[in-house]
Amino acid sequence: MKKYIFFILIIFLSSCTSRLDRKLTGIWSIDIDSLSTDNPLWYNFLDNMFILRNDHTASLPAILNLDINYTDGIKWETVNGEVSDSIYFHTQEHPMSGKFKITFYRDYKEKLFKMRLENDNTVIICRKGLQNFDKKIDW
Repeated sequence: MKKYIFFILIIFLSSCTSRLDRKLTGIWSIDIDSLSTDNPLWYNFLDNMFILRNDHTASLPAILNLDINYTDGIKWETVNGEVSDSIYFHTQEHPMSGKFKITFYRDYKEKLFKMRLENDNTVIICRKGLQNFDKKIDW
């Protein structure tokens, strides 16, 4: 009996994700018009979409002159801070590498869930895809 309880407890704990992870997981598009950066690679995107998966891997936007396969399977993690939360992308050459402060908000005019990612030299506004804005969710 103890084996079954232990097994059920393991399954339950492994299926739990943080509130922050639940908000981040999904399809996002980068609002290129609102991009603020001094890194020229940001303007060489072949697309503006990225995906954050439950297993903490990501598909980042492909960039002109970088290996296309390099953008898939990137590891990401959340960093919970006292003042703000952050996301960290474990990649070397991609402009999205490193740590970004996260701010979530609702855009009532456009009826979109949005996220602002910010570090020392870049501000990115992202839109959450495939979401029902009118549905009551914890955002």
